[in-house]
This record gives sequence, structure tokens and C-alpha cells, in this order.
Amino acid sequence: MSSNILSKVLFKRAFRATTIASGFLVFTSTLSATAQASNQHYQIEEFSDDYSAIIIPAEDEDGESNSIIKVINAKTGQTMISQPASLDIEYELDNSKERQLSDKISANIANRYYGEHSVLIYDDFNFDNQKDLALRDGRNGCYGGPSYQVYLKKDNTFIHSDGFTDLAQGYCGFFGIDKDSETLNTMTKSGAAWHQFSEYKVINDEPVVVRIIEEEWNNRSLLSITESKKIKGKMKVENYEMLPPYVEQAENPFPYIYMLTVDNDKKWCSIVSIKMAASNYIMLLQMRRAELSCFMKDSLTMIKQRKH
Repeated sequence: MSSNILSKVLFKRAFRATTIASGFLVFTSTLSATAQASNQHYQIEEFSDDYSAIIIPAEDEDGESNSIIKVINAKTGQTMISQPASLDIEYELDNSKERQLSDKISANIANRYYGEHSVLIYDDFNFDNQKDLALRDGRNGCYGGPSYQVYLKKDNTFIHSDGFTDLAQGYCGFFGIDKDSETLNTMTKSGAAWHQFSEYKVINDEPVVVRIIEEEWNNRSLLSITESKKIKGKMKVENYEMLPPYVEQAENPFPYIYMLTVDNDKKWCSIVSIKMAASNYIMLLQMRRAELSCFMKDSLTMIKQRKH
């Protein structure tokens, strides 16, 4: 179960990041000079008035990279970032044709968790009102999903961020960005029975986890929840069980309450729909804010359901 989350494989290419005095970032690698000098390249679709990006096919002597992604200052022509990557160019070109982009590679697509993800994502990741960059490095995400190197905009350059890059490695899809709450979120899983959802706040340009929810089906067909939440600088852990969500379209929908309407501080609830496994089950509902205690006549099993 935990092996999946511990498999956040960081970028293991043989390259070294070097910041040049003129303020742009270059990666030196074992890519052959001949490959780097190749004139063949693919344009990434327009994503900014200030920058453009291209993909150059290249050969890696270690066999881990087949391309270089370059981000270029549109006004000066300077290369801001040059990053080795393992990409499926034919797949990217096929997607571009579907989007009627001609021979340009798509940008700024991140359909979480398992949908299409672009080679390049340009957005404000650290909520400082400056757009940052994420460049695909390969498929080190969960179940071979996309993974990225992340660069934060600082003045007139981009600085590689280990902390943000960690959120783009080993998880399912690119990390989510909630502009309203100024939080980031990730999801990972192991099979169909175990999921982990994490939420982060950005502190001093570093993502800091503030909440983790792990869900796992138990042998009573309930969700066992482990919720860790940062309170006054310390993670408080709480364990409880939840009723599974009711899905009308499911082949075998679970026979449980699936929706509640709660009026904030009032101690009452209205049941929108109840699906019972047998007609002789009697349920007593007691509402204390977002807690629901359910007692079945025969089993007297208590289940606590809390709002996420």
C-alpha cells in the first residue's frame, strides 16, 4: 500500500543544473553534442507573450532521455531553460491534430487524475501573481503517469524548485491548484481499495502539507479513514469509518444513506435518499453538526460520517 507513495521517483537523469550569470537556467547532461546541435524541432503552442518553447529530438547516451525542452525569452531570444525529457512525440503530435494545432504541441492541459497532460504547464503555482513553469520529464507519476520538473518565476528568471517538483512526481496527474483557498492538492492510490489525498499551503515558496486523508475499504464494506490535520504546527491524527457514497448508476449500488443536508449550527438533517438492504433495518439518526450516528437494530454498529 505504502510502496506507491514512497515511489516518488525524482528526476534521475545524469544532468547538473547551472545558473548562468545572465539569469537563465541550463541543464548540462550526457546528451551528445551532435544530438543537441540538431536543427529538427517541434514548436509548443503559444502559452505566453513573453516566452516560447520548443522540443528538440535528441539521443541520450544513457538511454533515459530522447528530447530537450527549451523555454526561450521571446524578446531577447535567450534560452531560459533547457531540460532533458523522455517524451512520446508521435503521441503528442496526434493529440495536436485532434486539437487542430497543426504541427504544434499542446500546452496547459492537466486533466486530473488520469486524463491528458501537456508537455508544458504555465500557471501561478505559489500564489505570488507570477506565472511559473512545469516541464514534463517523463512518466514517473503513479501507474506510469506524467511527471514534471517545476520552476518558479523569480524576477527575470526561473528557479528550479525541489519542493514543487516533488508534488509532480509519483502522484496521479499534476497537482491541483485552488486559487480561492491558495492551496495545492495531490492524489495517489494503490489499486482500487486505497487512496491518499493531500493538501498543501505554500510557505516561503515551499509546499507544506496541512492535511492528509487516507481511505481504504475494510472487510465490512466501509471506508476506513485516517485523517491527519495540522493544528498549531502539529499533525493531529484521527481514525474513523465512513459510509460509502451511493452511486445510482452503479451495477450494485451500496445500500446506504448517500446524501445529507445540514443547516450549519442547527442540530437537524434531512435525508435526501435512503437505500435499505432489508426492510427490517431500523435506523436512528442523531445529528451533531457533521456527525451521523447510525444504529442498526440487529448489529448495533455505530458508524461516524464526517464531512470532508
